[in-house]
Amino acid sequence: MKLKLTILATTLISPLPVLAEQPAITAECETALALSALPAHLRDQANYYLLTDKGYELQGEADARWSCIVARNHIDSIIPQCFDAPGQQAILPKFLDEGALIAAGQSFEDIRAATAKRLADGDYDAPDRPGVVYMMSAFNYIYAAQAGRVIHVHPHVMFHAPDLAAADVGNTHQQGMQNPGLPFLIDPGPHGYMISITHEAADRADVDVACKAQLTARKE
Repeated sequence: MKLKLTILATTLISPLPVLAEQPAITAECETALALSALPAHLRDQANYYLLTDKGYELQGEADARWSCIVARNHIDSIIPQCFDAPGQQAILPKFLDEGALIAAGQSFEDIRAATAKRLADGDYDAPDRPGVVYMMSAFNYIYAAQAGRVIHVHPHVMFHAPDLAAADVGNTHQQGMQNPGLPFLIDPGPHGYMISITHEAADRADVDVACKAQLTARKE
């Protein structure tokens, strides 16, 4: 499956305008995007997934130290992320299930609802120990339900924080965005994360070569 993207340079919280349909993402481009979430020195320890017409399909060794994927929560979203062992066991299955629903043609609204229900029903485990999810790509474009639009999100690192409350961290999302490095909480529950914004993105050279005109020029 090749999804069409309408990506434009944005600020951290600005909406994506409606654009003419952009070229499809090739497997080479999606590979580079997935691995771009991970610091370059760790990429030779990673496998990755590609979205096909059957869902996400594994590329590389199944027991790799890191597993990388370009998740989607909207037709215009690009969400590269790389999971450690606890994340591969507890969180990655959620994205693989969503990939099967994407391939089956379900709407992103229905997919989000199905995932929320499965989380509430306890169908997905919480990570069994502390760990990290890398999202250091320069190409984080995520649909924000609260804003009703796709936003560009700065490179960041997420730490597993199952069932931690925002009050336990002591900082709001806004405070964390305004002061990079200050941790804040998102998605409270079994798949909650404590996040820290990074000063720089991971190396993006592979994406620039592999994707070329497939992604609209941007200013990150």
